[in-house]
Amino acid sequence: MAVQDQYLDAYSEIANIGTGNAATALASFLHSRVSLDPPAAYQVDLASAAELLVDGDSNTSVVLLECTGDLDGIITLFIEDPAPYMAALGAPPELESAAIAEIGNIFAARFLEAIGSMLGLEGHHSPPATACGDRAAIMQSVLAMAPDAGTYTLVRCWLRLDDGRSPAELIYFPGASSLAHVESLI
Repeated sequence: MAVQDQYLDAYSEIANIGTGNAATALASFLHSRVSLDPPAAYQVDLASAAELLVDGDSNTSVVLLECTGDLDGIITLFIEDPAPYMAALGAPPELESAAIAEIGNIFAARFLEAIGSMLGLEGHHSPPATACGDRAAIMQSVLAMAPDAGTYTLVRCWLRLDDGRSPAELIYFPGASSLAHVESLI
């Protein structure tokens, strides 16, 4: 197995632990089961990253969190249809932005906490920023914030409420410190 394949497998496995813990916390918050697809890690150039990530609904809600510390990078959570999440919370429509921000906050915090605990590292995240609009335009802004490199490592995972409603997509762009820590494990 090539070193790059080992590296991407390691990131996929690490993300599997992180997303599993995050989904459990989110399910508790929503009082609803949350299912996950296995995370996948990619190493791509900017054009390929944009092509890979701009599929899906053209109008979407997104939560963005910048990560610092040993587990630096950017976490985004795209939610195609927030209504089922709002219904699970029993929240009125006027609280949608705050509720979506809290969903992203819970998911990101548990994701970083689980990964950090497993690797003996510490990571923190900024307060969540939210936006709603054209997915392609939002993703271009996210890619502009991603760590500056010729190639990008990213981890992608789909989640949804147990009845299959409202798929959401976690995308994590690890920063230089995160990448160095994982590379040291291989």
